[in-house]
This record gives sequence, C-alpha cells and structure tokens, in this order.
Amino acid sequence: MKPEKKPVNSNYFFLYPAIFKEVFSDPLKGDGVKFTAMVILDNQEFIKKSFTIDSKNNKRDQKWFEMRLGPFHQNIKKFSLLLETDFLKTNTWDWAGWGGFEWDTEQNKLKEYQFKKIYDKEMKIYENTHFIPRLHPISKIRCSNSEEDTIKQMRYNEVNMKNIGIVLDKNCKPKTFNLKDISLTNQTFDDQRVSFTYSSPEESYVILSNTYYPGWKLKINGHEKPIQRINYAFQGLDLPKGKNIEVEVIYDPLSFKLGFFVTLISLGFCLIILFKYGNRKI
Repeated sequence: MKPEKKPVNSNYFFLYPAIFKEVFSDPLKGDGVKFTAMVILDNQEFIKKSFTIDSKNNKRDQKWFEMRLGPFHQNIKKFSLLLETDFLKTNTWDWAGWGGFEWDTEQNKLKEYQFKKIYDKEMKIYENTHFIPRLHPISKIRCSNSEEDTIKQMRYNEVNMKNIGIVLDKNCKPKTFNLKDISLTNQTFDDQRVSFTYSSPEESYVILSNTYYPGWKLKINGHEKPIQRINYAFQGLDLPKGKNIEVEVIYDPLSFKLGFFVTLISLGFCLIILFKYGNRKI
C-alpha cells in the first residue's frame, strides 16, 4: 500500500483478515492462509506481525480476526504498509482478504461505507456513494509531457485523484485552485452537447468526464476556448472568475462540415441532371 498518513493522537492501526466462509465445511476447499502485515518506516522494517488462519480445520478460525499494529510514536507522520497473503500446502480455494483498515481513534466513529445496498430481491444492487460527478472542479493541476508520464503520475496520486488533474498539454502550467464558492448549475448532458451555468469568485478548473477527442469545442459566454486533455482520457476546462457564466461544450468536428458540404454539392449535381434530362424518354 502507498504511504499511510497517521491521524493526530492515534497510537494503533487495526486490520481485520479473514477467509471466505465457503471453505468452512467443504473438505475439498482450502487448507489455511498465512497473513503477514509489515510497517515500513524510512525504508526499514518497523513492525511485522503474521499468523495463520485455517477456517476449515479449526472452527474457532471461522470469523474475522483483529490484527493490531503499534504503538506508533506521535512524531511518526507517514509509513508504508506491506500486506502478504500466502497459501500453505495448496492455493486451491484459499479465498481470503483484508478488511476494515482503521486507527484506534476511528473505531467508535460512525462508518461511511462506499457501497450502499439499495435493492435486494432477485438481484443485489449497490450504490457507489463515493462516485465522482461527471462535471467536477479540482484543487490542483499538474503537468505531463507524455501519456506514460500521465499514467505514472495518476498512479502516484491515486488516493487524491478526485481533486487532482494531470494535464497533457504543451502550454500547461501547474496551478492551485480554491474550491470555495464554486457553483455549477443548470447542467444538461446530451450526446453532442454539455452545458451549465458557472459562478466563482476566482479562476477555477473543471473536469468533464467526456472522452477527449478532436471536434469538441468549449464556449464561454459564446467565446471559444481550448479544451485540455486531462487525466489521460478526459476533458479539462480552464474557467475564468465570474458570475452566471454560460458554458457550452459541443461536438462540432470539421469532418462533419466537410461531409455536409460535399453532400450539398452532390445533391446539387443530381438536381441539375434531373432538371436537364429528367423529361427525356429512354
């Protein structure tokens, strides 16, 4: 796992490993799993704990286990966590996993789960409560010089990608934005047009999760502005400060105009030929 940031006044970090319940009573499934958690601090092993769970042969192992790592001194700010899940004699049906990563200061807080069950009859349907809106402002943009570099930066900033944009554009300049008092209203989404009303006391940056593709144009109060390629595949909109600004993103490719023009010319020739020779008998 990437570096974990320790909350203030936290001393212990908790993990909850377990084996999937389908292996509990089936003699052909699983023979146990060894779980190991290691804390890396300043490129050195700081804490290491491991134990084996054998839910099939030991009924007391048919549960979620608690693994406590610590104590962590107050001067420790960040660390890396390495998790290993190893099979014993065979890896057949050794379905296992880690769950419930939390600090001691978070244990009694109300949990906010990402997936909320909203339907449970002939099928189960879950709502992703942490989804990123199709149109959302971000607090930082960083620049990239290639697709490979874009992917590398996205992986490094994976946890914060909701608020960070990696721009692939030769005119890109790193910036930081204030997300306070930004308003995006009257949003409409069609196949070839996205529009919304925008207000902000400062310059801001908005990501539109439309695919970045030639032919899309950004218009701010009717004036055309460039669209940037952001987060590898999406559209980045650099917006000025202002109140009740009308923003449009429309698909208006040159190829469509050329095709329409050629069609009109062809239709005109057909009409001329029909008018000139249409009354002749063959």
